[in-house]
Order: sequence, then C-alpha cells, then structure tokens
Amino acid sequence: MAESLAREKTRSEVPAYEPTATLASLFLAVERHHSRASVVVRTVAGRVERTPDWRFHRHVMRMALYLRERCALEPGEHVALLAPLRPEWLLVDWATVIQGASVVVADPSASDDQLRGLRATWERLCPRVALVEDDATASRILALSGAAGSIERVITLGGDGAPREGVVPFVEALDLGGTLDTAERANTMRARARAVEAGQVAALYPLSGESLTNGDVAARLRVPHPAWSPGAARGGQGDATVFVEEGIPVTPTLHMALYRYVADGMTSMTFGARAGETSGGST
Repeated sequence: MAESLAREKTRSEVPAYEPTATLASLFLAVERHHSRASVVVRTVAGRVERTPDWRFHRHVMRMALYLRERCALEPGEHVALLAPLRPEWLLVDWATVIQGASVVVADPSASDDQLRGLRATWERLCPRVALVEDDATASRILALSGAAGSIERVITLGGDGAPREGVVPFVEALDLGGTLDTAERANTMRARARAVEAGQVAALYPLSGESLTNGDVAARLRVPHPAWSPGAARGGQGDATVFVEEGIPVTPTLHMALYRYVADGMTSMTFGARAGETSGGST
C-alpha cells in the first residue's frame, strides 16, 4: 500500500519550472526532473516501447554531442529536418536547439517543385546536417536542393542500403553520441545551452517563410496549457496523454505543441498512424 501511494504521489507531482528566457535554458530545467513514466509511447513490431523522462533527456544530450563532435555543428548553424515526424525527429530537434543552432523544418512529402524552390534557402542557410527518412530520400533531397556542398552528414531514420560516405543511420548516430557522453562533455554542452540568447532562431519553416526564436518559444510556454486541447485527455493523477500522428507535416503551431508536451513535465505522447483508436484524440 505504501509503495502504491508513493507511485501515485510521484505521478501527481508536476514540476514547477521557473520561467526561462530561452528554449535552450528550459531544457536545463526540464532535465532535472524525472517524474513521467513515459514522454513518448510507440508500438514497434507489435511491442509497446515507452521512453521515460530520464532516457529522453539522455538521448537528447547524446545526439547533441554527436552533432557537435562528429558533425562540427556550431551555434547559429542549421540542421534540416526533412524526415517524417517520429520520436527520433523530436530528439534531433531538441539536440539542435539546446546548443544554439536552428532546425529548418520542411514537409518531407513536398513536391519536387517545392523542394527545388528551397535551393535559395539551402544556399543561404548552408545546413550542416539533414535528417531524412531513408537512403533513397537522402539521394533525392541532395539532388533537388543543391545542398550537397554544405551538408556534413545525412542521418537516416531507416538506413537499409549499402554504407555511403556522409550518410549514417539514426541508431548509429545515437550510439556514437553515447560513446561521447562523458560528464565533462555534457557539462560543456549545458554551458552552451546557458549561453544561447533569446534572439537566436530556434526553428525556420522555409515553405511558409515563418520562424521561431528561442525567446518566442520560451515566452509562449509560460502561458498555461490551453485546457489540454486539441488532442489531449487529462488523466486522474495529473497526467495527460496526447496522440501524435506520425508523418504529419510540422507547422509552427504543431511544433509549439510538441515543445510544450516535452517541457511541461506531465504529458505522454503516443505516436502512431491515424487509423487506430487512441485515448487522446489527434494532434
């Protein structure tokens, strides 16, 4: 009984984060709390996989170290998110912004004409890293965007082809980040996060011409969650669950919701296809 009550108390305690000036510094506050049983829930090959707070935060740090140490990502540079929305997308997103770099968000289902229209954007931003779905998509994006000269590394969610120079599967990148995850390197990365300024762009959306700065996101996250809607179902112990449709285009509005769900300390995101019934609706 005492053990059960302790678990209930843990689930009902929602971290009260102090207001922060930037999205990067918000991560530093968030990673000190591990009250959620799962930030992300996903079914893979019939098996339910749950990612608790502590593991999500650790994976963000490891991917950030990989981007810095193996891809030479610097503050102010860019990472292109051209893969479908999946939990790995979130990890690369946070791993980028906590070190003062920016993500460039584009719909992976965009037409060839739309992608060709991004040529000027590639030439201006020179993204150092791109996250794509697979090896075939990597070849298509590089050919259409004119970005081959600037991209240091292409990370694929599913690398099933022959090894290629400059192309690495996500799982391998995360594993390499794990070998870099020492206390000294992690603390250096946290120092980078503290140094990020509010005016630093966190996300760019070239197809719409919109952008979000670190300060924009941090300011919006200070506002209480709007009744946990749309797509949220409040649980009985202070929990909230949301269903996130995999592959849906990430708009600035959805992107803000995804940042909030990670940062609020109480939301669990269930990723999946729209066809299935979920307890939390659809985001």
